Amino acid sequence: MSIIKRISLSVFIILLFSILFGLFISRFYSREVTLYVLSELSKNINMEVKVGQVDQLSIFKKFPFASLTLSEVLIMDTGAGQNEKDSLLYLKQLFLQFNLVDIFNRDFKVKRISIKNGFVHLKVNNKGIENYDFQRLNNENEEKVLLKLSRMEITNVEILYFNELKEQEFILNCREGKVKGNFSMDKYRMAMEGEFFIKKIKAEDFELLTDKSIGLKADLDVDKIKELFSVSGGSITLDKKLNFDFSGTVSDKGKKTFADFIINGKNLDIPSVIELLPNDYKSDFEEYESRGLVSVDCGIKGEVSNTVAPSISASFGIINGFIKHKNNSYRLNSIRLNGKFSNGKRKSPESSVIEFKNVFATLGSSGQDDLGGEINSNFIIENLNNPRIKFFAFGKINLEKLSEFINIDTIENLSGIAEVKINYYGPIKSKEEYSKSDFFNSTSSGTINFKNLNFNFKNSLNNYRDFSGDFLINNNDLAIREMKGKVSSSDFELNGLFRNAVPWLFLPTENLVVEAALKSSNLDLNELLATNEKQTDTNYVLAFPARINFNLNADISQISFRKFRASDFSGIITITDHILQSKNISFKTMDGNVNGSLEIDATLPR
Repeated sequence: MSIIKRISLSVFIILLFSILFGLFISRFYSREVTLYVLSELSKNINMEVKVGQVDQLSIFKKFPFASLTLSEVLIMDTGAGQNEKDSLLYLKQLFLQFNLVDIFNRDFKVKRISIKNGFVHLKVNNKGIENYDFQRLNNENEEKVLLKLSRMEITNVEILYFNELKEQEFILNCREGKVKGNFSMDKYRMAMEGEFFIKKIKAEDFELLTDKSIGLKADLDVDKIKELFSVSGGSITLDKKLNFDFSGTVSDKGKKTFADFIINGKNLDIPSVIELLPNDYKSDFEEYESRGLVSVDCGIKGEVSNTVAPSISASFGIINGFIKHKNNSYRLNSIRLNGKFSNGKRKSPESSVIEFKNVFATLGSSGQDDLGGEINSNFIIENLNNPRIKFFAFGKINLEKLSEFINIDTIENLSGIAEVKINYYGPIKSKEEYSKSDFFNSTSSGTINFKNLNFNFKNSLNNYRDFSGDFLINNNDLAIREMKGKVSSSDFELNGLFRNAVPWLFLPTENLVVEAALKSSNLDLNELLATNEKQTDTNYVLAFPARINFNLNADISQISFRKFRASDFSGIITITDHILQSKNISFKTMDGNVNGSLEIDATLPR
């Protein structure tokens, strides 16, 4: 107990002495320190500086250091490239911390800085002129330099960067940041850590990140003589879910700055990665659940300036992935792929390319991968501002299972098997954004083979069943080869061409033109022309298919329409704008032969 009392007394005496010494320093040196700081700010910062209030030197705010509090600190920008100056930096509170013994020896260099609440507004105009020129050091007398830092702390400071020339916009908030190191040495190691909130990172019209938190830790080796900064052991955490490691260098060569960094992410969760996507892309995944692991290796290399961007390249992969629609149990299983990214020759979103290789997935329920077939694909996406895709895919698909996974607006009760081989090059847009020119500026080819195909068009009374045949894709047209099937009680075999088929599927203003040879053993027009409207014996409503024009060379064994019956019907039938015409037709009816022509106009008022 005696030893403890002596130790406690010694600590108390040392603490009391320190406080008294600090009070002495703050009382007799406060004015001198304040004048020195304000003078050095004026000398070393090449811009207009305004300070709202300077508190007296205190030892209690940042004990055991003496601190000088500057409130409402405002630095105006250079005004370069602007009609008038604007605020460059504003700090609600700036704490400059000094060693008590140093002050007593009249060495007023700042050892630590603490910043609370403020903003930094950096701008580059469309000519590459900056609004900032931060520091002008007085090299003639190094003893007058203000800073001899070993630590900096930042709390709640918003950083805004706008580059009109490169169409870049960065807005982020430094919630908590710390930097430690012996900054006065020519060579030293700096330890950094911080918590940031990214409000927006935008390049041209492409938003890279919005409303994301980011944690940062890194060790930085600084060589002032070689103007070289080397990062080791760096880590970034996005939204407290995705972890990345990074290392690399930043060097100054003359008036140019060069970067060479490597960023790695392993075992990243797919849902968390999707959350990082821009809103326009993320909305495509809202109806789906997904899992799986993503790996990313990214390199950043080259000159970095207000006018020049570095080259960015990356490789990535997915293993053990699956995607499931939220409204059913069906899903894509066993997803795997490899890919590459490059920002291209112009180092911009416009010249960027994303390549997906060896894409593979199976269709099925959980644990039943073989129920729906499999898909293999390779594709390349060009120009992230106005994306176009080069796409190749092949596979065998159970259409019933596929319809459970993909919502098709116009078709229901889909079933059957399709074997697909498709090539496509054209724009990527949502269905509502496609225009006619998009389809005519795209190319596509391939084959689709159907077996046992069954479906219904929504709002149609007919059912389509037992279809089989081949489609040959040639840009916007589909060639039909030996397509057989039944529509309600009618049957047919069709060979020919569906013109403008792809725009017709996507655009409500486009028409489908069918030029084909039709064979049928039975064709019931009562069913084929029926609608959901009520019909009476005296008032029959005809409704030809909307936006579909036919030119059919018909060979029909039996045909019926209300009380009309005929056999051995042959001739050319056209349906254009709801008008049916048939010339040079022949058929047998009522124990006789008939030759002639026919026209039915379904456009007349009802």
